Amino acid sequence: MGFATSCIESRCDYKTASVILGHSSLRTTMDLYVHPDFTAKRSCIDQMYQHLKTEP
Repeated sequence: MGFATSCIESRCDYKTASVILGHSSLRTTMDLYVHPDFTAKRSCIDQMYQHLKTEP
């Protein structure tokens, strides 16, 4: 896992992570350096499932 991903997963805000990394744009940080791990992907799917399960 990279530094940028670790920053975001530890709840550092995106802009601060981008500045620490010295990127001129937040887009560079997010598009090239932040990658969701399996746990984050699984959590997203679980949240979506819970949401769909509670819809009328």
